[in-house]
Amino acid sequence: MKLLCCPKLDNQLSIEEIAYIVIHDAKTDSSADFETVVKSILNYRAGDFSLVNLRKSQEKKKKYYNIANTFLNYLYLSQFVDKGYKSVSLRSGKEIVAKQFIQKSPKFIPHPELKENYIRAFGKGTAAKDLRDFSKKSTLSRNDIKEARMRNEYVLLSLRTPVMGITNKIVTEITQRTGLDENEVDRFLRKRFPSGNIDDFFTSYRELSTMGSKGTVEFEKATCEIFKNIFGFKTRHVGPLGNTPDVYIESDKGKFCGIIDNKAYKNGYSISGNHKRIMEDVYIPDIKKYGGEVYPLAFFSYIAESFGKNINSQIRSIFNDTNIPGSAMPVDVFIDLASSYMRKTISIDVVQKLFSLNREVLSSDLASYL
Repeated sequence: MKLLCCPKLDNQLSIEEIAYIVIHDAKTDSSADFETVVKSILNYRAGDFSLVNLRKSQEKKKKYYNIANTFLNYLYLSQFVDKGYKSVSLRSGKEIVAKQFIQKSPKFIPHPELKENYIRAFGKGTAAKDLRDFSKKSTLSRNDIKEARMRNEYVLLSLRTPVMGITNKIVTEITQRTGLDENEVDRFLRKRFPSGNIDDFFTSYRELSTMGSKGTVEFEKATCEIFKNIFGFKTRHVGPLGNTPDVYIESDKGKFCGIIDNKAYKNGYSISGNHKRIMEDVYIPDIKKYGGEVYPLAFFSYIAESFGKNINSQIRSIFNDTNIPGSAMPVDVFIDLASSYMRKTISIDVVQKLFSLNREVLSSDLASYL
């Protein structure tokens, strides 16, 4: 909050600045540490990426990036800030209140086991710090309640489907869920979430990939949403049909189709003998039963958080038996691939090539096309 109140930083921070500068260097509340962080951020904005790139290279599975993104979401719930694309800024009109919120010498909460003490000091959910004077009547306004309902439904939606901007479809869905006036919903969403919440969705997608059987169906549905809303594929969630892969995809632009099997494994997925047999003897030869007959099958792919050490030979074995290229796509690489396609830095042909490598897809494979 101190950094967001700093004019030198234009009252804003990016996720990368939080992840690779603030988390590492803001060790105390001292003025010296504050100035060190400010200087590092200004150097980064001036084009000195050496420190950030070094810390990125030492990071495993975007650990600090995910912490920063989660913290940014919590910070947004304080109602002191507005979210931009991978950034957060101090909300206009909140400058004085935000400075009052900051303590020069932060103290621990007395009797922290009493939740009322915490709520009074720091707020809860969508409520900011409780500064009410209980000697006077204080109630939420009708408008506050409306905004809370719209915000809640929008956040729930953005965790299920990638929202890259506010569309008529999004407005209609939130209107139906809240029962509020469509024009009012439209104005609120476009003001509060002009760039969508794609990072929130990606964070949720990563979590689903390690939830095991509890998150299997949602993981599959989220994969459909990515191929449909980001890559522009026609998709079918065919997993529930039985004896089918999880997702069938079809690209009119690329003139090909593909089959996806999601694996929500915590400790790396390897293709067992039975899974290999099903892919070779059922999924690939029976594609016309659950898919389509318009385009040829270009690839099969397994999407998981990570893979076992023998995954490359297992993928090549299926290719040798079926002559259909395949791949093992880690979730983090898939997210980076989707982000690159959103920025229009890669084409649909590159997407097909990466899914057809006959091995695990690496970040370096994607980087070679950027």
